[in-house]
Amino acid sequence: MDLRSVNRFLAVAELGSLNKAAQRLNLSQPALSKSIQMLEYAFGVPLLDRGPRGITLTSFGEAVFDHARRIAAEMRKMESDIKAIRTLGSGEINVGAPLGPDSRTLAFAILRLVTDERRLTINIANGTRSDLIRPLLLGDLDFLIATLFEPEDLPPDVEQSELYLDSMILVVRAGHPMLDGHQIELNELAQYPWVVLTGNRDLEGALRKLVGMEFKRSVLRSGSPMFVKNILQKSEFIGLVRQDAVRIELETGSLVEIDISAQLDIHEFVPPQKVGLIFRSDVSIPVASQALIQEITAATRANSGALTKLTEM
Repeated sequence: MDLRSVNRFLAVAELGSLNKAAQRLNLSQPALSKSIQMLEYAFGVPLLDRGPRGITLTSFGEAVFDHARRIAAEMRKMESDIKAIRTLGSGEINVGAPLGPDSRTLAFAILRLVTDERRLTINIANGTRSDLIRPLLLGDLDFLIATLFEPEDLPPDVEQSELYLDSMILVVRAGHPMLDGHQIELNELAQYPWVVLTGNRDLEGALRKLVGMEFKRSVLRSGSPMFVKNILQKSEFIGLVRQDAVRIELETGSLVEIDISAQLDIHEFVPPQKVGLIFRSDVSIPVASQALIQEITAATRANSGALTKLTEM
């Protein structure tokens, strides 16, 4: 199977139509059909089901599709590496970044990497870690910066490297009534509405139990850090969030952490999460992406005073 056959098969599989694929490839439909038939003949199995509603992959075709995606991705990386080796003057980087971990570290790293003499293309895919792991394994992403897997949950052919720990905290806006200087009691927490960043229900449940009553006001839950921050900055809500999600607001003073450590160690209920780099172990990381990883590590060092822990890659 040559690279031309790979690209032709991928076009048909992705578009579900020989006609549309032929148009994308600037190829006649009979020539494309013949190319796919030769590929099926070479493998000795049918790759496509041709029906009235279009083309779908057979089980054999699905297996070939995954491998073909990886081959095409590796070819793109090879071309990008050759460009990048020329003093990193150009190249392409594909990184996955869930919304939870500190996006500022990634932003600072990119700004350090992108200079006037460089012409880099940097594609950032956002989503949950589970959304991004498949594109990583298929070669569409070079690496992730995300919450790390527990060792027993680490997928095959995947490695990870810790950068720092991300803790759970309670926050309110500057000027919130709870910040008038008095000693905060746990039962006060039930007197205000809450906004919870999705994924923190274990601690939410523990707080409810310790308070000894149901919260008396509304409880909002959202997977969007931006939504949570907007609610907090314009209301008397108490926020239950990861430190990374509100790091900038804490530093500027628009949000303030509530200290209840004398009465409750939050880490006993929800230990800090490890945030770091996740990448495939069976392929090399492209040169341009290696350069970005170095800048991410440097940016993490620069922010080490605000981070709970830093470990060297």
